[in-house]
This record gives sequence, C-alpha cells and structure tokens, in this order.
Amino acid sequence: MLGPRTGILVWSFLLLAALLLQHVPLSQQWTLVVGSWFGGIVAAWLLLPDIAMPGRFGNWRRGGWGEENTASEVNSLKKRGWTVRHDLATSKKANIDHLLVGPSVYVLDSKNLKDSRVTVEGEALRVTLIDDPESSYLLDRFPVKGQAFRLERSIEKHFGFRAQVQPVVVVWGVFEEREAWLGGLAVVQGMHLKTWLESRPRTLVRDEHREALARWLKNLRSA
Repeated sequence: MLGPRTGILVWSFLLLAALLLQHVPLSQQWTLVVGSWFGGIVAAWLLLPDIAMPGRFGNWRRGGWGEENTASEVNSLKKRGWTVRHDLATSKKANIDHLLVGPSVYVLDSKNLKDSRVTVEGEALRVTLIDDPESSYLLDRFPVKGQAFRLERSIEKHFGFRAQVQPVVVVWGVFEEREAWLGGLAVVQGMHLKTWLESRPRTLVRDEHREALARWLKNLRSA
C-alpha cells in the first residue's frame, strides 16, 4: 500500500537517527525519553502492516505460507524424476497452486490451517479453532476438483491420450487422519504429503506419455 521503497526509506531514516543520537550529549532523563520515543517509532512501524492491512491481504499471506510449506515438501521429488511447478496461471484471476507430473499427475491446493483442527464430515471438512472449540466452520467447496477436470480435458485435447489428474487438498494444521477421501478428492496432511505421493499407484503407464506431460508442464506460464 505504501510502495516497495517506503520500507527502505523508513529504516534508513531510523538508522541515521540512531547514529546521530549517539553523538548528541543528553542527560539521563532525556536519554530515557528519546530512547522511549525511538523504540515506540520502531514498534509502530513493525506493527503497521498488521494494523493497516485489509483482512483479505492477511488471508492471502497465510495462504502463501501454506503454499510455501507444500512447495518445500514436494520440491525434493525433483531428484526422483518428478516435474514440479508452482503458482501456474489458468486465467487472469485464477491460478493452480501446485502441479506435479511423476508416475501420475497431481494438482494440489494448499490450506494453511495451523491454528485449527480438521476433521472429515461427510463430503466436507470441519475446521475448528484449537483455542476456541465452539468456533468452527464447514469447508465444502474445493476448486481443485474443477481444475483437475479441466486439466484432464486439456491433456486429452492437446495430446490425444487421456491422463488421470488427481486433485489433492494439502492441509497444514492438525489433521489426525493424515489422509482421507471425499469422493474422488484426496485430503492429505502436509507433513505426510511426500510419503503419500510416493506410495500412490502409477497411472502414467507409458513413459512417452509421462515425458510429453513433463515437457508440457515445464512450458506452462507462471501466474
């Protein structure tokens, strides 16, 4: 909101002020006053983003942390021959969090629910705040299912063969089941994700299909 250079200017000003204050003779009383004011300014600047930032920005930031956690978990699969991409553009207003081509094709949607307990309730997920068990909500809309369906159609149209694209919701929070299925949608706890992916059966039986999809994935546009 303030521009990328504002932070640099503020910290430069504070550093310069701190250096100048070291050479200004002050009594003990004024040293305490100036130090308090200086500390207050630093604290106010550090707290400003959380105070002034609209709620949706905070949600985006928490979501971004979840995506970073998932990326860290699956990037090591590249050493085992998987092709992994993150934050791919599907339209001007939509993106895919993570898309993987290995023995099978997976599209992942990260959910950062660190402060919550997640349980399966029918075809949905019940999200309950750990510090307030009376506060909960139902998570029953999963856009990743539509993303997987559209990717399957796109692959068949462009390559002439069908490839199953498995949609996965990756939960970063307390999910004691570690893995569950909501119909055709897989729900996996983040710390268990890599093990789960490597244990899944192979659906890309033909190597040439896997290689073609890996090349296609590398050329997709980032968001």
